[in-house]
Amino acid sequence: YTPSATSGQTNPSPSIMKFLLLFSACFLATAVAVTVHVEAYGTIKCSVPFTYTIMLNEADNISDDIVYSIERVSEYGKNSDWYAISGKAFDTWPEQYVEPYLIVVSDCPDGEKHDNFYINCVPLGEISEDKKFHVDFDLAKDNGFKCGPRAVVRAYEKAGPLFFLDFP
Repeated sequence: YTPSATSGQTNPSPSIMKFLLLFSACFLATAVAVTVHVEAYGTIKCSVPFTYTIMLNEADNISDDIVYSIERVSEYGKNSDWYAISGKAFDTWPEQYVEPYLIVVSDCPDGEKHDNFYINCVPLGEISEDKKFHVDFDLAKDNGFKCGPRAVVRAYEKAGPLFFLDFP
């Protein structure tokens, strides 16, 4: 504390005031946060047997959060597979909802091509309470949604060594 020049009382130092202001802002941001359990399930179809990673993400203003990720190979060389993915999505003030979306990164030649892998995205909307989604992916059909740049970045991060092989 530093003494006041006029009354002899002590005032909090500027560094303590900055700390209290930062602490209050962090407390308020978490006090008005929203956490939602998101579940998505369905089938993924391709024209050929395929390997894929499905990611449940939450869109943010600065960078998107990976809620959960599953890596799979279509069963027994089939052209389709069943998936279920879930997790808790979290967002803070000023948003009072989460914006989950799915990304499928695969070696299926039916998706949006990026280098040696393909991605397909489906936004699930803005939700503020626990919700289940039934989403079927037919990778041979255009679902009308283009993957945004942050989704493409996430796909590159998760593609791993498998998807950097040369596919025919």
